[in-house]
Amino acid sequence: MASSSASTLSNYSPNPTNYQHVFNLFLSLPILVLLKTLARSTPYAKQGFFCNDNEIRFPYVPDTVSANFMDWITNIVGTIIIISSEFSLVWHLIRRHTDKRLHRRNGHLHPMIVNSLYFLAAQLCSKLSTSSICNLGKRTCSRLRPNFLAVCQPKNLSGLCPPDEYGYIQDYECTNGLFDQNEYFSFPSGHAAFICNFATFMIFYMQKRCKFPAVIKSFTQFFIALFAYFVCLSRVRDHKHRLTDVVGGAATGIALGAFFIRFMLHNFRPNRYCLVDKEWPEEDAILPFNEKFSSSQTIILQHSNSVDETQKLQKSSFTRHSSDYGTLASSSASVNNIEGKKEEIETLIR
Repeated sequence: MASSSASTLSNYSPNPTNYQHVFNLFLSLPILVLLKTLARSTPYAKQGFFCNDNEIRFPYVPDTVSANFMDWITNIVGTIIIISSEFSLVWHLIRRHTDKRLHRRNGHLHPMIVNSLYFLAAQLCSKLSTSSICNLGKRTCSRLRPNFLAVCQPKNLSGLCPPDEYGYIQDYECTNGLFDQNEYFSFPSGHAAFICNFATFMIFYMQKRCKFPAVIKSFTQFFIALFAYFVCLSRVRDHKHRLTDVVGGAATGIALGAFFIRFMLHNFRPNRYCLVDKEWPEEDAILPFNEKFSSSQTIILQHSNSVDETQKLQKSSFTRHSSDYGTLASSSASVNNIEGKKEEIETLIR
């Protein structure tokens, strides 16, 4: 009877240490890298220009925020925020429920490590997707940058564009050694798309998962949004993009960030932590739930202000508290009575 109970219960118990969702996300990375490579290899058009086009006559200005610096700072900040937020969430649960412990099977990674790796990989996937779409758009549109003439320095420009001549010049030769194909990649702004995607992801992630004091969390979110705003406007000031290029890039980044949060990460709700009694046996890993969870789910219990509804299922010594954000499993039975406990759970589920 005991073995039968264990077999039956295994079908109803969520597995918070199943790493399939993490593996699936990491397997997506090579595919997204390939898509980014294909997008960057898309042929672009050598666009011409009108002699009276004042939008491409701005001087060359070095980048205020280079792509490499932005990449490094977002990677460092994102890693720190995700790891510290997951730690704050676990610490919050442990402090709030001193008689409970975090459910973890022997020999498995700590759930905090699994969730941290998962969200770091998700953020990287979102960045790669944004880069792929932006690179494809840049090469398809092939729009000249505002500093095109200053960087290109076309040979015999005065002869190509005599005074009061408004013709379209398509046959020209650039003489400046600084000129490269990036001068044809004005729309959309890659900086704006990248930083807005990062800001969207991190702001909503912190809102859902971070348990820092409210002042610290709010100011961190504000500084992330402020930095994204600064990077976007710096591209206009540096004459690398027009305002429409920046708006297009920002919209792309925000849309992809929102898509990942809503449809890929399901508003950060599936990755939940599970609290059980301290005497709950690690080797059995049986929880008294009467509903199935996907393999990508763990269970989290948030503070009482975020609980939308509370349901209680009581059977003998078992209590289940459910909310939109998590479940708390508890039992007053002793470890020595685990076999009888299994039978009671099975009866409850049926």
